[in-house]
Amino acid sequence: QIVSPLVAEALNQDNKKELNSLLKKSGINLFLVSGLFFVLINANIKDLYDFIYFLMGYVIFFSFSETTDLGVNAGIAVLVAGSLGMIVPVNAGIGAYHFLVASILISYNLDYDSGLFFATILHTSQIICLAVLGVISSIILFFKIKSGNG
Repeated sequence: QIVSPLVAEALNQDNKKELNSLLKKSGINLFLVSGLFFVLINANIKDLYDFIYFLMGYVIFFSFSETTDLGVNAGIAVLVAGSLGMIVPVNAGIGAYHFLVASILISYNLDYDSGLFFATILHTSQIICLAVLGVISSIILFFKIKSGNG
């Protein structure tokens, strides 16, 4: 959300240098944050993993104008509701996750459709993160086993 107005302004002014600069800066930030996730998850630090999982959802609060004013309590409530949605016996929690997260956000004065949109973005980002880290971890495991250190 911080970069969006800057990108819009640069697009309106047809400032390609500024757009390129913003892309590089946001790309570097994304790389550093994803690298931190990668290191912490592969270090098998369970408590830090849970904290990072919470932070991933909480940071997404700041991506939407409807949820920017929600506090840590709402982040924990979404984490709990999402966890309950994931243990329902459906594929990847699809449907149950979205319903429970959207429903819990109603108690924070957010309409159901906005909560459902938020839940979809959050769930998608978590699935993409797990898929990418799973592939990276599988590659690392393959090479460790192949070298005889696994």
